[in-house]
Amino acid sequence: MDLNGAHVVVTGGSTGIGAALADEFTERGARVLVVARSEEKLRTVAARNVGDYVVADLSDAGDVDGLVEKCLATLGHVDVWVNNAGIETSTSFASTPRDEIRTLARLNFEATLLLTRDVLDHLLPRNSGHVDVPPVRRARDAGMVMLDLRRDHHAEALPGRVPTTCDRAAGGRSQGC
Repeated sequence: MDLNGAHVVVTGGSTGIGAALADEFTERGARVLVVARSEEKLRTVAARNVGDYVVADLSDAGDVDGLVEKCLATLGHVDVWVNNAGIETSTSFASTPRDEIRTLARLNFEATLLLTRDVLDHLLPRNSGHVDVPPVRRARDAGMVMLDLRRDHHAEALPGRVPTTCDRAAGGRSQGC
């Protein structure tokens, strides 16, 4: 995929994989907007990539609602949306506090689905763009129901299948991503 001039949003873009993705997208000619909770870290990544940033806590419904519109207000349009934000816990499930489980579910699952749904309102009428949904891909591998984004502008729930950028690059053949 040619990213020269593409407008890319990376959630969880202040450190780790998200920051590395922002660097890679920039190196390949994209204009990058990173999203995360830490404004200081976001500023560093955005400055390094001559990019933009939006401060948002994706475990907070108030920050999730309206995030796509904030990104569109900054970028004008989005070509690639990467749902990278996520957290994990090293404690056993049996000893994980209920509030932490709720936060994990909100950030790792709910925010990903809602942001994907919101950005589709922008991408589908343009008949263009890519959405990367890593947490959903992992769930797909566990046999859960996922979204199949079809060219006829409908999102349908199908068992265990969501197209990925890997699939598209392989002409529709799964690459086991």
